[in-house]
Amino acid sequence: RPVFPRFSCPTLLPGQLTSGRPDEGATPYLATQPNTRVRCIRHTPHPTPHARRGVAIIAGGLVLLSIGMLVSCNKDPLNEPSVPGNATSTQSVHQLVQAFVAQAQGGTAKSMETMSVDSAVWYVEAGLNYSLAKAWVEHNEETVDSPTVVVPCPDGMITDAAASDAFNTLYAQLAAVEHDGVQHLALVDVVARTTGDNMEFITRYTIGSNYEKVLDTNYPSWISLNWWTQAGDCSCSSVPSTVCAEKKIQHRVRSAIMLPMQPGEYFTNVETWSVDWGIQTSIPDKCIDAFSFGNPQNVPGHSNMDYPIYLCGDYDCSPCLDASDLSFHTQGVYDVLSHIRNNYCPSKQAVTLTVDGDLAIGQGSTFLHFCSFTFGVKTSSNQ
Repeated sequence: RPVFPRFSCPTLLPGQLTSGRPDEGATPYLATQPNTRVRCIRHTPHPTPHARRGVAIIAGGLVLLSIGMLVSCNKDPLNEPSVPGNATSTQSVHQLVQAFVAQAQGGTAKSMETMSVDSAVWYVEAGLNYSLAKAWVEHNEETVDSPTVVVPCPDGMITDAAASDAFNTLYAQLAAVEHDGVQHLALVDVVARTTGDNMEFITRYTIGSNYEKVLDTNYPSWISLNWWTQAGDCSCSSVPSTVCAEKKIQHRVRSAIMLPMQPGEYFTNVETWSVDWGIQTSIPDKCIDAFSFGNPQNVPGHSNMDYPIYLCGDYDCSPCLDASDLSFHTQGVYDVLSHIRNNYCPSKQAVTLTVDGDLAIGQGSTFLHFCSFTFGVKTSSNQ
């Protein structure tokens, strides 16, 4: 393997005492050598704020749903739905929905006040999406179901109390859909069908599940990227690129490990592992020499694929990564991340990672990538 200057990890002064976290069972140790290069950096990620719930999820939902030709009602909020008894006409759309939900759940709806079928459908649908649906949670699979509620509808009008009853009945059914980490309510679509003096609220709702991301290792055949952003022009071909190979790989793996986060969730027990070339492997320090990960099925004559994390120290390899290189090392970085999690912190989730480039000057030039992987325990403020 190529010879080039690397440094031990972590950065501590001689004789400085440190220890791992009590919950991780780490034992104290003494650092006897200083280190001028920092690779084991601990940082605390902040959960990305999600869009707050609102009626906008109805107008711009994840999925377009329809149920045949059951009804002619129009749920466009521009048609100015009737105002619930505890609201005023000057309130915003979101405030109107909040007022309807509060009225329904508070049992204050009046049996003497009426609204049109269109308005009743609009309010029930908006109220369910506002109260229960989590349209922001990414998922891979969907299933649908269609419960029905019947309420009186004499003369084509519905009382506020009847609309509230329909909302509360459907709310009780849909609230049972969610199972944390398994499935969630993604979207609700309500339509109406009148039969004589009754009206059916036909509710089609979408259940989202399967939160695992699929790693995308497919790259176009024409792609060729410089190994390191700081080395200059990212493109090694005539096709311009503002992203070099190390960040392209980082973005792909990051997309694959992202898990849905809900408002109020955050991470505890965060730890970061460093994988670098030529360092001394130290599990208590969470540092691993990248040479520890070899490629037993190496492609002959293609030294870019000697290791899952990119290293080019021979004369027959290139600082430019083509489609096959990018595909191999994208999968390789993901595999190293998975190995660390499965073997050293299986109770934690992968949170984020960085893939950085470097150039080592020794007996010739060596082009390389090194990585850090961060894991944590997802915690909710509602617990």
